[in-house]
Amino acid sequence: MDYSGFRLHLTPELRRYDAGILWTGIALFHTLLIPAPVQAYRTYGYCDTGPLTQSPNQTVGPLKVIGGYLHTHLLGSKLRVLRFRAGKQIGVVLQDQTFDPALQEPKFLLEPATVERGDVLITECTFNTMQRAKMVMGGLDTVNEMCMSFLVYYPRIDIEGCLSFQNTSTVAAALGVTASSDDELYRILDARSWNAEQAADMEARVRDASQSLFIVADPDIREGQVKMPEIPKEETTPCVRTLDAGAPARTGLPVALLLTALVSWVCCGGV
Repeated sequence: MDYSGFRLHLTPELRRYDAGILWTGIALFHTLLIPAPVQAYRTYGYCDTGPLTQSPNQTVGPLKVIGGYLHTHLLGSKLRVLRFRAGKQIGVVLQDQTFDPALQEPKFLLEPATVERGDVLITECTFNTMQRAKMVMGGLDTVNEMCMSFLVYYPRIDIEGCLSFQNTSTVAAALGVTASSDDELYRILDARSWNAEQAADMEARVRDASQSLFIVADPDIREGQVKMPEIPKEETTPCVRTLDAGAPARTGLPVALLLTALVSWVCCGGV
């Protein structure tokens, strides 16, 4: 017998805060390109919380991140959301060092991570393309890839997402090629034979090239060009996921269905 379902509670006493979900990472553009076959290739999405506003006359105060959902398609092997202030990394908000695309579940922190207005959130995704023979492109299809994180936080603001993207000319210039379209750039790069050294060179060139900040709101806002801060070398940590203060993360169920529905909406054409 199936006992699953929902139990609804009504109360006249409203909570002090509502929770929200902030979509961060790389926007859905085909200039997300991943060489193959390589063991590890990293991509980076940029979110500057400085431009986030609740309304034209109301700025956003600190956000308390209580957990989130890390997302790629089939090739993701490791994900991190890094927090920067004044160009320096000050913590890891969320991470999964043994990411399994077949087991994508929400993770919740025992202690909230405070994101001050002006902090920068970097979503780093590591991909393993050893089972692919052709260059992998970003996109909605399962065979394409994504690099995203969905952070659960409070108090809620009227912003859906804070992402970045690179246009064709920027990526082409960074790699020293000439391409007038995403498809042409893909064909040029796919014609190459890739090894780990060449992939690492491409990763560094693309990471250091400028990105456009994109805030998903009503209406959407584009905030000009941004540059990735220096990403410190990743340190090996125990399997338990930790906050920068050392608090372990735990899996939570209450928001799991909501997060799953949100990711399904994004991946199935909701944007």
